[in-house]
Amino acid sequence: LQGTEVNAFLLTFTVGELLDPVNDLIERFSAVMMVALGALALQKILLVVVSHISFNILLTLLGAVGLVSALWGTPRQAAIAWRIFLVMAVLRFALVLVVLANGWVDTVFLKDNEAAQYQAVQGFHGELDAASSLADGSARGLNALDVRQRIKALGDQVSEFAASLINLLMSLVLKSILLPLGFFYLVLGLLRRLLNFFD
Repeated sequence: LQGTEVNAFLLTFTVGELLDPVNDLIERFSAVMMVALGALALQKILLVVVSHISFNILLTLLGAVGLVSALWGTPRQAAIAWRIFLVMAVLRFALVLVVLANGWVDTVFLKDNEAAQYQAVQGFHGELDAASSLADGSARGLNALDVRQRIKALGDQVSEFAASLINLLMSLVLKSILLPLGFFYLVLGLLRRLLNFFD
């Protein structure tokens, strides 16, 4: 489609010139999408690891070691054992809380906006289909004015498409990278306070 030339009477227009910024934007979008999908995959792997029965057994053993060291060990041994247990327990529940909080923010704040942006992107796809039919516009009886109007409509859609794609991209980065990091940072702050309790 990008190499399509539209000829109608005296009008010659290369659709690719109009779509070149869109191609550049999509290439950048795909690069950021790979990073975001990698972040989501990492979150899923970590969630599977901390939800596995082996991790739960390890957590139980660490709790038992902490209890035994508190009853029969030195205060230093008890503090170290409880610190290790707390780090593992907070890690276990922090990942679950981060996923739940991220899902809540997505549902409450982002979902409707994403749906609207996605519809705008789909509308641009329909406009591209109409533009591809311009290649044989003279054969279909389109006059130069019709072709100019369709090209102008496509040009208007390009800027709307770019805005919608950028909004979708920012939403994806927010959901997959920024919000999980922010929630995890809050949990780490809580963990620091808990660890200071055992000093």
